[in-house]
Amino acid sequence: MSINNDLINQIAKMIHEKISQDANFIFESQNVKQHLELFNKNDVKTELPSCSNIDLASKLQLIQQNRMNRPGLGDEFVNSTPQQIKEFQEQLNKYQQISIVTGFYILDGKPPAPETDGPSASINLAINLLLQGKSVDLVVEDCCFDIFSRILDQIHKDFDFIPLPTLVTPAKPLQDFTIFIEKVGQNSIGQCLSMRAKDVTKFNSVFAKPKYSFGVGDGGNEIGCGKFKFENIKPKEIKCVIETDNTILCDISNFGGLLLSRTISSPQSYQICRYLLSEAYLVSIGVSCGLIDGVTGLQQISVDGMEFQKYKDICNQIWE
Repeated sequence: MSINNDLINQIAKMIHEKISQDANFIFESQNVKQHLELFNKNDVKTELPSCSNIDLASKLQLIQQNRMNRPGLGDEFVNSTPQQIKEFQEQLNKYQQISIVTGFYILDGKPPAPETDGPSASINLAINLLLQGKSVDLVVEDCCFDIFSRILDQIHKDFDFIPLPTLVTPAKPLQDFTIFIEKVGQNSIGQCLSMRAKDVTKFNSVFAKPKYSFGVGDGGNEIGCGKFKFENIKPKEIKCVIETDNTILCDISNFGGLLLSRTISSPQSYQICRYLLSEAYLVSIGVSCGLIDGVTGLQQISVDGMEFQKYKDICNQIWE
């Protein structure tokens, strides 16, 4: 879809004005345009604040505390540094077409389905890139496609002015610039294993290496974690051996994906991706469309078993 930049700019200004008046205000599909009409009617003059100043070291410290007590993860945080994100930013400037790969299928879930860690941050980042003129493919496996399609349909229904990524399967080759967020990868013998060592190989594709790739993981079994040793990972066989050019590790992969989105934001996309496409909104509609918590295996509004208010608080701190 074509982007109405004037409308996006006005909506971003309206959001900033409303949040300045009430920091806890929640935007919903039925009130965005109502408030925009009032904003325009009153001819409110507001300027969007800059969002370029970000302390990457402190943001990484926030999301690298091994809150989920994953064996071996904390040992590798020292190797997952701000330089990884700085190189990501430098490379991003060279490419127009982007692939974002996500979707971790939980075979032993109730019911089996993709988990909530990965989709929301991937969609947020994809839309942020689209708002800045990039072209984005959201790449998911066949087993995840229907649920992701429903999620994107719901976003379009709620906010029809927001551009959406092109949803594709791995049958389409990856773009030269590819981001993997919470995407399980092959171990040393070609298997894809969950954190509980469940074999999910048949639900996951083997990808050709793009010209540039970035990985986000939180356990050692995700694409990109081949960059690190993970000597104390348990069970050892889950360790993914696939490297990406740059990788960040964090407590929950969504945190890393959101940090990327925060880092590349423009003043306009910041307002929309933080306040309209909040984790409260995206995780909620994701679960309503069929996502499950990857730790509990249940269709509930949570991510990796973390209490959801605590999860939202950390996400808000990432955006600050």
